Amino acid sequence: MLKVKTNKNVVFLTLLINFLYPKEKEQFYLYTKIKEKFAQLIPQSFITNFKNTYGKDNQLSILYKYICLSIYLDSNFDFDFKDGEVYSDKFSKDVSFFKKHLKKLYRSIDFDSFYSTNIEKEYKELCKNIEEIFNRKPNILDILTNYWELNYTPEFVFIPNFVALGDCFGLNREGKFFSVTSPKVNKVTGKSEYYPVHVYSNTIHELSHSFFDEKIHVKYSKKELMDKVEKLGLNEEVLRVYGSAYFEECFVRAVTMRLNEIVNIYDLDDKGLKEKVKNYLLSNDNLGYPLVRFYYEKLMNREGESLQAIFESVL
Repeated sequence: MLKVKTNKNVVFLTLLINFLYPKEKEQFYLYTKIKEKFAQLIPQSFITNFKNTYGKDNQLSILYKYICLSIYLDSNFDFDFKDGEVYSDKFSKDVSFFKKHLKKLYRSIDFDSFYSTNIEKEYKELCKNIEEIFNRKPNILDILTNYWELNYTPEFVFIPNFVALGDCFGLNREGKFFSVTSPKVNKVTGKSEYYPVHVYSNTIHELSHSFFDEKIHVKYSKKELMDKVEKLGLNEEVLRVYGSAYFEECFVRAVTMRLNEIVNIYDLDDKGLKEKVKNYLLSNDNLGYPLVRFYYEKLMNREGESLQAIFESVL
């Protein structure tokens, strides 16, 4: 079962990150309508205090951590961690920052009112439009869960983060799997959009990261994996972005392409699909991910071999 849901906390946190750490990228139409109004809400005292206290701390610019923590926030912007949930410890510095500053800011600017007045209506309409996209490929999640050999039926939640500028994340909590997805620039229109191929492919990719964590047992420490990655002679940018997670990223990219092909998210004939795969693998070769091709070919010719065995075959 898949639900497309709004998330007020995701929007607030991403708006704030974009305000504190601005980037020049193509933006979704709804974001362009509200970003200046939001900026006017932020008091100068908060900006000054943030710059003086945290201005040089680049860790606070990492959106991934904020999005992870957002699923542990309730509608009042309070954390509701359960016993044993790791993010309260893993991101303890950020949790402290939330409690000390962000909750106060959230309430002082009355973000609830800003959200209901400027965002909520169009955000809900966006969710309905994305639901219609998923309805065109009703078997996509069944194919995804069967491919990953899950022995239960999970609940999927797609959260459109229309404020984000290209960042997408797969998260899970208590049997719920979240795809927090930004829009993407459509090469045909040149606009930042939620168009079908992006919605399908990104959902498959981000949820596959979550299923990887659940189904694949990585037998090596991060240091051991990093040693293996460094021996591959990759470019510095790839090393910086993925580090020890490089093997997982290549594997998930390969799985994503294979599932894109099975679902035929592109609505192409066999010849067109083969050309799409060819270009995808070549692009990954050129970007510094040659293992995507290796894993894809193993997945393509898979005959009873487990995903675990295929992942380990290069390690």
